[in-house]
Amino acid sequence: MSKLKAILFLSGVFLVSCFSAIFFEEYFRITVRYLFRLLSGNNISFYGKGFLFPAASFIIAFGLFCTLLSLLALRKKFLRLGLVILVFCLTVIGTSYLDCRLKIAVCTSCKDNKLFLHYTEIDYNFHFIFAFAVVLLFLRITRLKESKKIAIWDFSSASAEEK
Repeated sequence: MSKLKAILFLSGVFLVSCFSAIFFEEYFRITVRYLFRLLSGNNISFYGKGFLFPAASFIIAFGLFCTLLSLLALRKKFLRLGLVILVFCLTVIGTSYLDCRLKIAVCTSCKDNKLFLHYTEIDYNFHFIFAFAVVLLFLRITRLKESKKIAIWDFSSASAEEK
């Protein structure tokens, strides 16, 4: 694929994914709330109206994330694509765990260790954008490792110097 076609294709992916972020965000919120319930041992319950319009930061981050996934697929780097999705999911699970445990720990009016949260009390954008930033960091480290500019987890040269 020529560079111009790739740029046009990725621009189209970005625009379509920004539009689809409006529909995807509700599913992401449902997933984060499920993780909160699961990781807290059902000690968190939610109330209120659940519909919120997506923030611009979420829409742009989702568009960039989908564009990044498409770029990896275009370059036929399927192992890295799978690792990116795995790192993203694990980061969302990790931030959800830390956030729900922190909310339970600071709760002073909890009855029977049960916390009631309004749907808007969770910063869903933080979970997505932080996971996206971790993915970018992961890709940067693997890129540096690939180009041999930095020897991460390679202790063979250090042991040769010590001898």
